[in-house]
Amino acid sequence: MSDGQELLTSALTQRAGVFRVTEKAEKDSDSACVPGSKQRFFRAQGNFQRPGSQSPGTAAGLVRSALLVMNYDQLVDDLDFRDEDLSVVVLHKPESAVTFMVATRNTEPNILIVGKTDCFKPEE
Repeated sequence: MSDGQELLTSALTQRAGVFRVTEKAEKDSDSACVPGSKQRFFRAQGNFQRPGSQSPGTAAGLVRSALLVMNYDQLVDDLDFRDEDLSVVVLHKPESAVTFMVATRNTEPNILIVGKTDCFKPEE
């Protein structure tokens, strides 16, 4: 899932925060799939680029914009889940069967990004 690395190197995402990758989508997981199917996860977390002057909504909006530039379709946004201290956006790209969930909050780590593939049958 190279979209995870592309997302983190995006200028928009870098304006949102400073990140570290915690899972690189290099191994298959079958935890949420039907038997015989797998999926992969990309996970990153970080803190606001400008602590004290950024809100969860602003940071989520920057990452959301980066995903829109990458041709992801928005499924859930801040208006669907309204909270001053927490923002959540979910975007999906049908062509690559990848979904990203971005959660931003006032507590550290401020930004959590999870990308996951749809379940797929591994090549034999």
